[in-house]
Amino acid sequence: MPFVLDASAALEAAFDDESGAVGCAVADRLACDSAYVPSIWFSEMVNAMLQAVRRDRLSLVGARTMLAAIIDCAITAVPDHQETEALLEVAHQTGISAYDASYLLLAIDMGLELATCDQQLRTAAGRVGVACI
Repeated sequence: MPFVLDASAALEAAFDDESGAVGCAVADRLACDSAYVPSIWFSEMVNAMLQAVRRDRLSLVGARTMLAAIIDCAITAVPDHQETEALLEVAHQTGISAYDASYLLLAIDMGLELATCDQQLRTAAGRVGVACI
């Protein structure tokens, strides 16, 4: 079944030394399911890879390879479907960032589970009835 994938879960799946329960579940799911992401996801992924390169955790070639592998998965970006007012409202009510609210709203709108390693986002999702991977 498709799911909404946030950057924290994708990164946990991508980095071998971070593969916790959520990362392993995401890797398994991406082998047979598709994932949906808000358009901000790509910028978050590139930024995380850039930070890994700058911290000498990953080479630039390694970052490119990792990004290519992630992008080859069945991941579909949903164009900015949310109105800014809805992002503001959900972020304010739940205490999460507007960026995280974009993942939560996408999961709500599509009626899908949310894959995240972010505890605040998981808590907010639980409060509004969104199941998390």
